[in-house]
Amino acid sequence: MLDTEVCISQSRNWVEGFIQKRNICPFAAKVIIEKQLAYRCFDNNDVEYCLTEIFVLLRKMQAQASPETMLIILPAWQEDFDGFLEVCELARELLAAHELQNEFQFATFHPQYLFQNEAPDSPSHYTNRSPWPMLHIIRQSSISNALRHYPDPEAIPEKNIEMMHKLGSDYLREQLLRIQAVTE
Repeated sequence: MLDTEVCISQSRNWVEGFIQKRNICPFAAKVIIEKQLAYRCFDNNDVEYCLTEIFVLLRKMQAQASPETMLIILPAWQEDFDGFLEVCELARELLAAHELQNEFQFATFHPQYLFQNEAPDSPSHYTNRSPWPMLHIIRQSSISNALRHYPDPEAIPEKNIEMMHKLGSDYLREQLLRIQAVTE
């Protein structure tokens, strides 16, 4: 049985030690400092179960101001990137079916993340590679507020891809493996 606390710890280490440290998401520091980033782990490969749990979390977030954002860790899809993307697409359909797309959006991360039209060994994939499959729930109001105060948000992906290329695939792979090796 997988230790969900280890998954959460590794995910937190990735967010704080890689994403925040390298300013990959310029909005991460604020939610981390203010303790507004929550983590949940569902070690279950039943799609219906996961979608139900995601919906429950969306409704809780809708009813409360805190947390600002949440990472849902889905380790059952560690070896199945395509299956993970299917679950994420179903979650997006769930947002639309319950008219929550104006309140929340999702970002996705996975250890095997691949962007279309990119070479499989491109360092650019590491902008979305994480120690575990993750669905990031983000409040639309948070994004709107953050973007009002950030110059040239459209340049963020390009800046991140450029940084990944400078760091290189070997270094990035090593960093991700190092995070995944921590078991406490």
